[in-house]
Amino acid sequence: MDTQERTIDLYEVAEIKLSYSAKVKASQRPKVDSSRQLQKNLSRASADA
Repeated sequence: MDTQERTIDLYEVAEIKLSYSAKVKASQRPKVDSSRQLQKNLSRASADA
């Protein structure tokens, strides 16, 4: 009786789906026009937390 060896491919993964649903309306979110503005908004938000 022959036995088959199974090799495991460590770089093969199943499909992953990530989704996010915000409870905040788009009109209430801050508008971001540039990466600099985003950085300011994020630093302000982390300072408030």
